[in-house]
Amino acid sequence: QPAEQRLFDFGRQHRLGPGPAHPAPAAGLPVLPHQRPTGDQTMRQIDLTHPNRVPGSEACVARLTRHLRARLLDFGPGGPEVLSADEAAGAVRARFPGHDTAQILDRLAASAGVRARLDGDCALFLLSPDTRFEDLDYLWGSLFDLLA
Repeated sequence: QPAEQRLFDFGRQHRLGPGPAHPAPAAGLPVLPHQRPTGDQTMRQIDLTHPNRVPGSEACVARLTRHLRARLLDFGPGGPEVLSADEAAGAVRARFPGHDTAQILDRLAASAGVRARLDGDCALFLLSPDTRFEDLDYLWGSLFDLLA
């Protein structure tokens, strides 16, 4: 497999086919609008917990950081509060006023397949050059469903 393809697929697990019953009802949580009640084995798996640094990718990571920051700020009132966006490190820190950040991150991982780090009482999203802009848009849509 060419190096470009391996970089593109880093951290992603493509899962296809019908899945088991969705775990949300068993945990006392509702199935969100973008989920199928019978399970969602086709959902994306996006890992924003470990940066994958590649020499020469600084400009790409900076653009991704600005994009995620703008998407999170796009929520407006009641949405995430962006605490910092470090373009050099590719790190965006945010918190969710009125919500428990750990619970939001757990639900984000379980319902949407998006993993991020818990940093104290904040969410830490670590971006890599293999992160796609559409992955960040998917994160935004998943957060919108959770915080609504």
